[in-house]
Formats: sequence, C-alpha cells, structure tokens
Amino acid sequence: RRAGEYVSFLVVGDWGRDGADGQAEVARAMGAVAARALPQFVVSTGDNFYSGGLSGPEDPQFTTSFTDAYSHAALQVPWHAVLGNMDYGDCGAGAGGEDLECTAPGRQEGRSPLHQLGPRLGERDWRWHCGRAFSLRPAADLELFFIDTSPLIREYHQRDFARAVPGGLASQDAAEGLARLERALGSSEARWRVVVGHHPVFSNGYRGGHRDLQERLLPILARHRVDAYFNGHDHDLQHVEEAGMHFFTSGAGSRTGRGFGTGETTRFERDAGGFAAVHVSRGGLRVQFFDAAAAVVYERIVEKRAASDDP
Repeated sequence: RRAGEYVSFLVVGDWGRDGADGQAEVARAMGAVAARALPQFVVSTGDNFYSGGLSGPEDPQFTTSFTDAYSHAALQVPWHAVLGNMDYGDCGAGAGGEDLECTAPGRQEGRSPLHQLGPRLGERDWRWHCGRAFSLRPAADLELFFIDTSPLIREYHQRDFARAVPGGLASQDAAEGLARLERALGSSEARWRVVVGHHPVFSNGYRGGHRDLQERLLPILARHRVDAYFNGHDHDLQHVEEAGMHFFTSGAGSRTGRGFGTGETTRFERDAGGFAAVHVSRGGLRVQFFDAAAAVVYERIVEKRAASDDP
C-alpha cells in the first residue's frame, strides 16, 4: 500500500470449486498479495459456490471452497459477498434453454440462496457475510453498495430454477431492489462511491454486457456519479470505460478460458485466473489486476471526474 492510501481491499468472483480449476492457485496469489497490501476486507462478486449454490447450511462445500481455500493469515478479514445466478440454484441451461440438473449429490433438491444469507455460515467461519443488498462504509470518504443483479435479468425469470428454489428469483422484487439502491446512493455523502454486483453492465467477455442492466441499472449509476462498478459472471479480468464510468470485471477466481468477443472496446482484458486489489486515497482509486502468480498485470487510477465531464 502506498503512502496516503487509507483503505485497501481485494475483489474476486466466480470461485467456489473446492480448490479445483485454478481456485487454489488464485487463492494462494491472493494470500501473497494480501500479506503486502494488508486489505481490510475482501469483496466477492458472486457465483460463490458451484454449481447451484449450497445445498444446506451445513454443506461441506462451504469448508472446502471457502474456509480451507482462503486459509492464508492475511485473508482472515471480513468477506462481503453478493449472490450470483449460480448461488440462486442455476446449474446451467441446455441448447434449448432448458434447465440442466445439478450434478453434485444433493444439490438439486437442497439448493437455495437462503443458505448463504443465513447466520449459520457466519458461525462456521466468522469472515462470511453475504446479502442481497447492503452498503459498507469503511472510511468517511468511501462507501460501497452491494446489489443483487440476478432479479434484474429477465431471461432468468423464464427458467425453472427461478420458481423451484426456496428464496429464489420469483420471490424477489427487482424494482424495489433498484429503488433501494437509488435511495442509498442519494443519501450517501462519501467522496468515492463503488457499486458491486454479479452481472456486467458492459463486457467483452463470453457472456457480454447485459442490456437489462444497461436499461435499468446504468441510469441510476450515472445519476449518482458512481465512480466504479465491480462485477463477476464473465470468467476473466476486464476494464471498460463507458458513460463516464469505470467497469471492472473480476470473475477469474477459478475456471477461465472462455475467450473474448469483439463487441466492446476494453482498456484491458485477460482470460486467465486472477483477482483485483483496490487501494483508496483522497486522490483516487488505484485498481490493480493480479494473475495467479501474484504478479501485477494491469493498473489504473480512477480519478474524481468533474461534473462538466459527465456524458
């Protein structure tokens, strides 16, 4: 951490695979970087447990994919997570759009996002905190806003898992979620405002940006002059500048290799395991991307833009 940087945190997404598919390597790199940067907390951008989320509050995958995987001493800090579509019970779709069954034993019947939201996981590992929508103000100058983006994706509501899973998408009010975010941003007095969600607003990755978010979430981010938006979902690292804002994808916590398209101009894109580190000072947000060997592969300082620079 550099002089004048008073908050540091890591950002990782799409990781929970029992240490397999590159998760263990990225976790080790996170520990090495955390030992130097001394982050106050870690942000998870969702798809925390593959596939289909946890099957119950005692699911052993919580231990194998989280507690054991991120055991480095420097990672023993609070983890603040949002839900991804996998955490809602999504185990993928077939060629015709039909739901695929979860392959892990017991996953199909027991899956529910409520397991990650309930108090039991915090009893099993004190670091864990997951919510549908919440805010965090680690310093007077900085506030983070966490939003549940899965209810905003219209195509999910046509899928069986939206209705079959307890606490699932069919029970969520997407409009109220957006209104809650608007109220929270409107009342914030923080100099730096960062929003965290699972799905990308803009992306050149395999899945790409979501029009639903561009239509419904982006206007709120623009109105409140949000400085940065962090997401996962695409299994890679990206930086996109659009609409006067910075959009960072950190979804390379385990399996990668899906490649990129040509539909979005990125400042940076990398299809390999890694994560982000964010360092906050009065002058800017210094965002770094690290690879699975703990080497810096990209760095950008987000500066406060003047109102005259708004699009």
